[in-house]
Amino acid sequence: MSLNNLRKMGFSFNKIPFTRPCYIMNIGNKFMCNNKYLSFENIEHNRETVVLFDSIHKYEDFNNSKVVELTKNAKNFGIKKGMIGSEVIKIFHDRNKLELAHVITGI
Repeated sequence: MSLNNLRKMGFSFNKIPFTRPCYIMNIGNKFMCNNKYLSFENIEHNRETVVLFDSIHKYEDFNNSKVVELTKNAKNFGIKKGMIGSEVIKIFHDRNKLELAHVITGI
């Protein structure tokens, strides 16, 4: 999936210029990241929804990279280690649409 298509779906992109750059892609409060600079202990404590990938050198790499670590909240969405990024993108996008529908309708 191209960055333009992902932007149209509602995803945002950030790059943190660490020694090994940290690429972050998110939709709503769900995040995808390429490395383990982040403290998973704090992330879990705050009940965040985060999926970590390896071998990401640019945003397009998320599509085919595999999940190497994820939070309990991400597991609750049906995401598993070894899944490829395009599957996670679809889950996050579908989940975000559902959450927005709940906010708009109050269901």
